[in-house]
Amino acid sequence: MSVIYLVIAYYVVQNRKVKFMKSIILKPWELKAAIEGRLTCIVRPMKVQPPENWTPFHYGDIHKMVDGEFIQPLKIIGWGPCNEDGDYAVKSPFSPGETVFVKEAFQIFHPYCDYETGYVDDIKIPDKIPKDTGDGYWHIAYRIDDDCADSVDDRWCPYRSPITMPQWASRYHITIKEVEAKQAKDLTTDQIRSNRIKPDMVDSGGQKPDGSWIDVEDYWHPFLHVYDVDPDSWLWLYKVKVKCVSGKTWKEESLCVSH
Repeated sequence: MSVIYLVIAYYVVQNRKVKFMKSIILKPWELKAAIEGRLTCIVRPMKVQPPENWTPFHYGDIHKMVDGEFIQPLKIIGWGPCNEDGDYAVKSPFSPGETVFVKEAFQIFHPYCDYETGYVDDIKIPDKIPKDTGDGYWHIAYRIDDDCADSVDDRWCPYRSPITMPQWASRYHITIKEVEAKQAKDLTTDQIRSNRIKPDMVDSGGQKPDGSWIDVEDYWHPFLHVYDVDPDSWLWLYKVKVKCVSGKTWKEESLCVSH
């Protein structure tokens, strides 16, 4: 029994070292907006769509249901909106006030530098993802920062899937300020624009290059396509605040490490 208690105590101590968070994978244009300090809202389709004519009425803790009714004494299973009758609720993946870390395509490496040129001439990539930076031994490269990432021959290194990113390697945390359940057809033009801007319309002042005015449909169709939803689909609209927690952009000249 003493061995069991020691094992439990060990994991308790380990878990206190790092505050574990949920994670979110941003889409490329969302990640770019986060880097540039422009990301204020995130849209995600509900994985399970509510029944027809469902309308969110009350937002709060969701309890387990028994025979179509919420039983208050039972354990809370999440947070989200329910309809006016209180017989159907949808659990949001994230709650107001919650902070999550951003996952993105990345690579962990240790650089070897040529002291004569001041540039990295070789790198070491671990077979398995380390549990931490190894007191600064491991560095992080992010795919979106690599201008040649789409070229297998020219990219700086092979990148790992964002799904595999550990919390310690994340450079951005997102705080969920507000959560709304909305149908796609009820989103405003600004909300749609902030989640999918067509390249030829950026900073166009409401007009296309040919001088004609931008209609909401010009944003709607790309938006519906990229999120794979239709106008009646229910979405989560998260108003967010982004914080950079690493603040490090590695430069080859600053990574001179001896073999």
